Amino acid sequence: MHSVKRLTDEELDEYNKYNDIVDQLEFELDQLEELQQDVFDLRLELKLSKDKIKSGNFNMVQIYLDGLKPRVEKVWKK
Repeated sequence: MHSVKRLTDEELDEYNKYNDIVDQLEFELDQLEELQQDVFDLRLELKLSKDKIKSGNFNMVQIYLDGLKPRVEKVWKK
């Protein structure tokens, strides 16, 4: 059964915040692919974080993103 309860403003803010971060990382990974960089494992981790956003598990999303952001920056420096 679906919940008919409205999400709180804080929950909506969390969804928006993490969706913006994921969209930015996805754009960066697209750019890195065009530069012939291997980003397969980064894409997998990004997909996991997207799935956790959909389920509303923001603690796990933060954990995935904390590990993913520095690795993306490392590939950019390379």
